[in-house]
Amino acid sequence: MAPSVRVVETKLIGANRLENVNQGGGRLLPYAAVWLHYSCICFTLADPFGGSSPLWNQTVLLPLPSGMHIEDAVLQIHVLHAGSEDGTGQLIGSAQLRLRDVLKDDIGGKRAYRWTLQLWEPSSRPQGTVDIELAVREMRYCVPPTADVIPPTPPSSGKEEGIGGVSNKDSEANEDPSNLCSDKASRTPEEASETSSEDKDEEGDTVMIDLPFEDNSEDDDNDDDN
Repeated sequence: MAPSVRVVETKLIGANRLENVNQGGGRLLPYAAVWLHYSCICFTLADPFGGSSPLWNQTVLLPLPSGMHIEDAVLQIHVLHAGSEDGTGQLIGSAQLRLRDVLKDDIGGKRAYRWTLQLWEPSSRPQGTVDIELAVREMRYCVPPTADVIPPTPPSSGKEEGIGGVSNKDSEANEDPSNLCSDKASRTPEEASETSSEDKDEEGDTVMIDLPFEDNSEDDDNDDDN
């Protein structure tokens, strides 16, 4: 039989009666963070329109940490404001739920439990509520085979053909975006005719070459006389 792992399937539905902690007086941008252990924290997206009553309706899977019994697991939920100036979420309120108090013997995913939890500020003052739905699932997984594994072919050194199959010439073009567009290709027909006598000297500077001019007007007059 394939090994299994227990996960807590948590649906973060929404919150109600949140206090606006936006110090600038602007719109509240609430989102939720949930975890069983700090090694695995999941987040919802912020609701930009919900204000004090946001809706998320997002489901996350929290694996039960190795060595932790389901009876000892505590679900932690933080509701935060996403608009803080320092880029970190500003705590609106937090709640927790002991799984042994709600799941009892119904482990195996037969039903999901919906709960409305009281949110609390750090000062222990009530701060709205959060609605969740959760169930403990038994998830089985396959262990990948470890025998007769052929190691991948190591990549080439890149000395002759460049790294990743890109030639050195192409690499230089990628490093300098100007090399990707030819100067001659970007000229108009008039500019091309005016610079057709340009050449490069040994140092790479553009020089003008005086082309010999042959006056064929006399030959044309003789042809007209004949």
